[in-house]
Amino acid sequence: ASLTGLEDCREQATENTEPERGQQIRTLLAAIRRLPDERQRQAILYRFFAGLSDNEIATRLGITAGHLRVLRHRGLAALRRDQQLAGDLGWLNGE
Repeated sequence: ASLTGLEDCREQATENTEPERGQQIRTLLAAIRRLPDERQRQAILYRFFAGLSDNEIATRLGITAGHLRVLRHRGLAALRRDQQLAGDLGWLNGE
């Protein structure tokens, strides 16, 4: 699997949302795209955008469920440290 699913996630997530919410989703997806590890990107996208279970994602990626959770945790931690994302979504200003 590759990031071709990212475009599908973007379309599905923004097609029936308010304009502001759609922009937030596009901003978040751009931050996910900046993650250096493709498996981290996939772990986050499959879980939070596609709604797959850990076992389904692990099977798709060919890894154990435990390794998947480590990848997802590291990816989410990197997103929390992403200053560009925080600024774009107003997290630094407490908005």
